[in-house]
Parts: sequence; structure tokens; C-alpha cells
Amino acid sequence: MDFFDRLDSVDRAINRGYARWSRWIWAGLLLPVVVWCAWLVWAAIWGPPTGPVTLIIHSDIDRPILGFSVNGVAGANAFAHGGGKATCCGSISGKTAKVIWTLSITQAQYDAGLRLETRRVDMPMPERKWGENYLHVYFLPGDNVRLWWGTGFIHPKTTENARERAIRLEGEIWRQNADNYEASCVLTEWRKMPASQHLPPEVQRERVINALNQARAAGMTTGDDKKMYAFYYLEGGKTILESAQLQVSLQQVAQGKTSLEQILTQHEVE
Repeated sequence: MDFFDRLDSVDRAINRGYARWSRWIWAGLLLPVVVWCAWLVWAAIWGPPTGPVTLIIHSDIDRPILGFSVNGVAGANAFAHGGGKATCCGSISGKTAKVIWTLSITQAQYDAGLRLETRRVDMPMPERKWGENYLHVYFLPGDNVRLWWGTGFIHPKTTENARERAIRLEGEIWRQNADNYEASCVLTEWRKMPASQHLPPEVQRERVINALNQARAAGMTTGDDKKMYAFYYLEGGKTILESAQLQVSLQQVAQGKTSLEQILTQHEVE
């Protein structure tokens, strides 16, 4: 009987404790559920946009793109000056976008010596609003990339809002201010040099454009001579290029009697 008496005593103690603390017990059990429901309401009304993202590629460069990714989410490929393809779906978030893409080649570019190249850029992630489930990735000359969120398949040349219009206009201004191929070649190579890496992208472009203008003013007519003149100019060779000794030689380059590479090589030897 002692066992049952003890069991009855324990049962009465539990009942007394439940009668005294029942509301706190249920409050403790319900609190996580209430907090979770409150978080869902906050996320739905005031929280940042979430959900799967569709990547859309646009390209305005003269080389095909053999795939790309944004923060690890893979996107489609594109022909030169093409795009419009979409890939679904991935989760993309954060304040920084890490864009990695692979430049492919056409047969003519392969014959010219170009090979596959992988490029990468870290840039701020644009602000996403509710309903914007399409992340557009626009590749421009000179390893420039523009990102913006949209509600559908909007081409960069079709304005959906002020943000997309600004992106389109910036691309047009860049194309108007410089020859695509020559400027992008010089800009790509110069960005590998220490002298350019502390400068913001817009200043880099301005200096490349100015250097190419100087090359044209000096009488450089062929693409190779203009690019070499501009690169040499950007890398601190302005004084040498404008020296009286080299001016005579540059006239021979302008007349097609020799190349700028031969002139500069001979100057370095001397």
C-alpha cells in the first residue's frame, strides 16, 4: 500500500503544481508559436523581398558568353551582342553580388589568337522590391556589368522604370564615346596594371578615351598602333611620346613606313 500512497501523493502534488502554474506552462509552450507567426506577418508586410530568382542575361560585347553566375547561382549563355535567355530558379540575397562569367570565342577570334577567359567582378547588389523576381545581368564592353531587378523579361533598351533607363543610357553613352573594340581592349589590359586599380571605373574609361584620342591626334591609323600608343600613354609614357625625338619617328608611323611597336622597341634599346 505504501507504493500506491506515494503515487497518490505525487499525483496530488502534480495537480497542485499544474493548478498554480498552468497558465505559465501554456504561455511558455505558445510563445515560440506566437513569435514565429509574428515573424511571418512582419516578413510578409515589412520584411525584405524573398523567394526564387530568375536570372536573365543581356550582352552588348563582341564575344560570346559561355555561362555566368551571380553569388553561385548559374545563368545562361549568350551570343555576341545577344542575350535574353533566362534560368530559373535560385536564391540570391545579400548586399554584394559576385558575378563570374566566361568569355568564349568565335572562329575569327580564335584565329586571331583569343582563347577562353574567365572574368569576375564584385559589385553592390541593387535593391530588390516586392514582385521583382527577375535579376537582369547586362554585360557591357570593358568588363563592365550592370544589375537590376525587374518584374519580367525587360530588355535593357526597353525602359521599365527610371533605374533601367539609366542603365540603358549609360551603355549608350559609353558606346558613343569610344570605339567598342579598341577601347575595351585597352581598358581590359590596363585594368590589370597597378596604375589603374586605385581609380573608379568611370575615371578609368575617361582616361582610356583620352589616351585613344591622343593616339588619333598623333596620326596613329591602324588599330594596333592606336591601342599600343594609348596603353603606353596610360602607363606613364606621355613624356616620351610627346618628346621631339619621338615625334619624328611617329610621323613615319603615321605614313605607314613603320610600326609603333618597332619605334618603341628601338627607343627602349637606345
